[in-house]
Amino acid sequence: MPGAILSAMKALSLFTLAAILALPMASMAAPSSEAITFAVDSKRTFLPLEEAANHLAWTPIIDDKRGKLILNGTTISTKSLRTFTDGTNLISLADLAKAGAEVTVVEDGSVTKVAIKGRYFNVVKSEKRAEINLAQQKLRAWEGQRLVLETRVSSGKRGRTPSGDYSAGPYKARKHYSSRYNNAYMPYSVPDTFSSTDTSQSRSTPLRTVACGSPTSPREIRPASSTSGSTRALPSRSCASSAMFS
Repeated sequence: MPGAILSAMKALSLFTLAAILALPMASMAAPSSEAITFAVDSKRTFLPLEEAANHLAWTPIIDDKRGKLILNGTTISTKSLRTFTDGTNLISLADLAKAGAEVTVVEDGSVTKVAIKGRYFNVVKSEKRAEINLAQQKLRAWEGQRLVLETRVSSGKRGRTPSGDYSAGPYKARKHYSSRYNNAYMPYSVPDTFSSTDTSQSRSTPLRTVACGSPTSPREIRPASSTSGSTRALPSRSCASSAMFS
């Protein structure tokens, strides 16, 4: 009797293993990465180079003197890369495809599958948002959960910068002249609408101020993306807006 039970258990284990192996690969959760996008380079989608290479089991080699990136045996010009100010190199999906990956847009265009030799991951486009902490005089911006920009700001003096929720865009202009402040030159301007408690307020502010102020050190700015979306700010602590990146 014990022998029959043991045989039955072995048969059940083999059946379970066979059933698991028969499951389609798509049913297993694939790793995913949140995309990085730029308004000034809107046709390309980026990822941190090391992050993408790890997903594909590639080892990137950068030759700064010759301006070359060797990826999966393919030479790519480093001019094609973008770089965060912390030194993080960003590579486009187009360059991953050039290096041999199969890049396929799926669903409604918000997800892209990147695959090679049985390995794959999904690239997901997420909403953009930003928050300015007035007490710290610091701006932080995200695409989804990915921090893409962090910089100091200089807001209005004596507490004149209002906190609240804002929406930025869709209008934006690299060269703008203020109709309120004696035709003052306001480059990279985006109108924002205050929507926390009063949706009637609207004004034009410099692109990176997010209705709160402007960076005190542009060199600290990490490149980020386009201008549209909703934003959030907390009274007495922060003022926020999303998708205000150039």
